[in-house]
Amino acid sequence: MTHLLSPRQLCLALRDRCRPPVCSLTDELALSLDGINAHYGTPLNPACPERIPGGSSSGSASLTAGGFVDFALGTDTAGSVRVPASYCGLYGLRPTHGLIGLEGVLPLGPSFDTVGVLASTLPVLSSVAEVLLVASVKSDCAHAGGTASAKLFIEERALAYLPPSLRTVFDAEIEGIAKAFRWLSGAKVLLIWLNCPGTSPQ
Repeated sequence: MTHLLSPRQLCLALRDRCRPPVCSLTDELALSLDGINAHYGTPLNPACPERIPGGSSSGSASLTAGGFVDFALGTDTAGSVRVPASYCGLYGLRPTHGLIGLEGVLPLGPSFDTVGVLASTLPVLSSVAEVLLVASVKSDCAHAGGTASAKLFIEERALAYLPPSLRTVFDAEIEGIAKAFRWLSGAKVLLIWLNCPGTSPQ
């Protein structure tokens, strides 16, 4: 039934199924990558207890790395999911900005704020991300009248020094990403090569 729920409804459903509900700490004002909170205590880094957990989603990382939860959500403006994931030995995902809805999230840097996922295993991370991302894309499609499109921009000049063998691999990977996105979301994907005369979106 997840395809009928909005991202907000999914988050509420996840929260309501946690018994008891689990809350975590963050850096004060979510303004640090250390994970330190002088007022309420710094969450433990289960992977290395004598070291800081990283932040600002330090509590989410601590609970996940400690085995208290299978996964946790966090926010990432400039590394606040990726840094604690790295420090605590977890997998962390910061999706493209705007791909997961920010309803209910207190803004820090609105043009950078994202909702991310932390998990101790790739299968769990993949499952949670698929639910959230598919729900977001389908929600966007519904608001757009049932259709949506995505543009994948590739900077041609950045590839100028690749040897032909690696360029072939790169092109295949880009096409694979586009195919995966089409399969995941059903959206039309345009590959747009910048600064490449004589080409057009594929």
